[in-house]
Amino acid sequence: EEEGDEIQIVGQECARVHVPLSKFGKRLVAIDCEMVGCLETYDLQAKRWGFSGLGGIQGLSAGLGGRKKRKTNYGPYKETSVAARCAIVNYNGDVIYDSFIMPHLKILSLRNFVTGITPEDLVDAVPFETARADICEILDDCLVAGHDISQDLMSLAITLPFSQVRDTSRYQGLRTLARLDQYSRPSLKILTRNLLHRDIQSGSSYHCPREDAMATMQLYKLVEDQWEKEMFE
Repeated sequence: EEEGDEIQIVGQECARVHVPLSKFGKRLVAIDCEMVGCLETYDLQAKRWGFSGLGGIQGLSAGLGGRKKRKTNYGPYKETSVAARCAIVNYNGDVIYDSFIMPHLKILSLRNFVTGITPEDLVDAVPFETARADICEILDDCLVAGHDISQDLMSLAITLPFSQVRDTSRYQGLRTLARLDQYSRPSLKILTRNLLHRDIQSGSSYHCPREDAMATMQLYKLVEDQWEKEMFE
């Protein structure tokens, strides 16, 4: 079997692993993030989001415009989503990255009822800037699959070209295979149940980014031939 370059798992687990090539000769990974709500303020002088006169807030915006907007003595602020855990699997479904991440903005809500993230998980978490750089290195020259992947990438302040992304929430071929409405945006849980015949995000209300990334990769591989043909027609 052909294999791509070796990369180093970073974060809480470290090992040397191979990144296998897809049947089309491309390196391909799937990504999933759990996000927490963070404080992002609007700098009235700079006229941009992401800077603040409040102590403990550093760095640029993670990119997601939250819906909650209020005003304080420091100016308007909003709750924005920032990755606090990220998992990446390779083409074979092996986990090549899984790490808790300390956001670069002040945390307003851990969203524990969905993420399962606790304050203890973030005590020794990788700093946001470090995690982002490591993830960018992994994603470099890879096709990247994800479910509603724009949310994951924005929570990491990462931008990828359309040709590099495979979003399982938007691909019509999966909806057709699952016999779902062609205008729907099915959840990963529904697609996994209908097409892979198993349940995810069950047993507890928490989402597991490893499990979700693995399911995303398996869904992609169901329609890989058709999808890649359409991308390069």
